[in-house]
Amino acid sequence: MLISTERLPEADRFDFLRERALALPEPVEFVNEMPAEPFEACLRFQNLGALTVGSFTSAGPVAVGIRRTPRLVRTADPEMVRLLVNVHGLTGVAQSDSGEVLFAGEVGLHDTSRPYYGWHRADGSRRARLFMLSFHRQAFPALPASTFDRLTGTKLGASAAMRRLAATLADRVLTDADHYMASDPSRVASILAGVVEGLFGHVLDQRDPPATAVGDRVLLHRVQAFIEQRLDDRTLSPALIAAAFHISPRTLQRLFASQERGQGVAAWIRRLRLGRCRRDLGDPHLADRPAHAVGLRWGFADPAHFTRAFRAAYGVTPAAYRRGKQIGSGANGSGSGPAVPSWLSTSDTEV
Repeated sequence: MLISTERLPEADRFDFLRERALALPEPVEFVNEMPAEPFEACLRFQNLGALTVGSFTSAGPVAVGIRRTPRLVRTADPEMVRLLVNVHGLTGVAQSDSGEVLFAGEVGLHDTSRPYYGWHRADGSRRARLFMLSFHRQAFPALPASTFDRLTGTKLGASAAMRRLAATLADRVLTDADHYMASDPSRVASILAGVVEGLFGHVLDQRDPPATAVGDRVLLHRVQAFIEQRLDDRTLSPALIAAAFHISPRTLQRLFASQERGQGVAAWIRRLRLGRCRRDLGDPHLADRPAHAVGLRWGFADPAHFTRAFRAAYGVTPAAYRRGKQIGSGANGSGSGPAVPSWLSTSDTEV
């Protein structure tokens, strides 16, 4: 999509841009703060499916405001988060209780589902340009929703190299879009998504600096207690845990890797769950509960996956472990048969 005032009479340019902006999938209202100056601007968008790349370019002195009011949010909302990469000129963004001014090379964020106010200014010495990378939150499942909530309306302190890479790729996408083959947009979107996720990783790493060794250990104990209370919750994930403690998923992984002999959080959760399954399989009061139901109780939705994980951890299948426990305890009345290895006793420490 291209919205350009280049070939229009000067008197009609701003009204044309304002009218077209109100008809966008995310309608916004442009306000001309320098009506006496000649105005020339261009909006360009390229939909890649999972992401949309856009740019706003202006020539000459310009000062425009961009408003997304509650009424415009109700009118239409693509429910996207937008990354702003300011290349030349000044860009302001304010949302909720946060607001920032983006200078050349800086990056900000806003949410289309909430009202915001922005502005763009340039002195006319060179073309001013702003790139926009829009995406749905679901496109980055590893990033909890709270991450976007606390970063909207703020300046993102990603490294200069990552900011330049995002701007360069956005520029190439818009320049070369007419030459893409049918299968190219999804591939290009995957590349851009990786850059965006890396950029957010830089931001979160800076906002979650490493704590002291003692502080790490205290936090780890709190996280582990949180996990143990929710082992039966099949939605439990590193992203959910990180969001609960207001840290990034990368910080959570580092915390476990440094304190749990290199073991990641997902592996630690799996080990605890397998320990609970082993305990229940050896409990005579639960002998009537099928082995797959025991696995389901502790978060293993796929019986085949449960069997493989249990065998990898303990050397026997869940059913074989249960039979061995029953025989070893004389549950069949004979008291004979193969005993369960001592290292599989449910009296062992599970974690």
